[in-house]
Amino acid sequence: MWFRIFVASWSVAFLALLGWLATHQSSEPRILGRYSPGYFTLLLGIAALVMVSLLAQRPFLYRRLHAVRREIILTLSSILISLIIVEVAIRVLDPHGVSYFEETSRYRLDKLPDPILVYKHAPGLQRIYQGVSVSINELGLRDRNLEKK
Repeated sequence: MWFRIFVASWSVAFLALLGWLATHQSSEPRILGRYSPGYFTLLLGIAALVMVSLLAQRPFLYRRLHAVRREIILTLSSILISLIIVEVAIRVLDPHGVSYFEETSRYRLDKLPDPILVYKHAPGLQRIYQGVSVSINELGLRDRNLEKK
């Protein structure tokens, strides 16, 4: 009985995910006036998962799944545990030194509020972020100071 609830919960989860993602409107809509081709492909893939999970509840397919339920649960749980361990390891160990969180917060704090642009660069700012020298000219652009003609 618990395995039938497990299979049904996956159907509900995939259907809810499809409904949530379908409300999105892409910035360059080309399909149905709403979705980009890549996003539409994602929606089709999730719709296929919904169909497969609904078919898995039919008696002829459910009996086959029920026979290998332990292997299914073991596989899914080992994948989930492995992904969690890898995620934690990457966040804690930062093996490639790609964590930009500190530098990004420093960079954002160096910006000035602007009523039109929301934020802009401080004119004349010179800082080093991630070992790279960044200089802002008097116009607030990342460039050298402009010379008179």
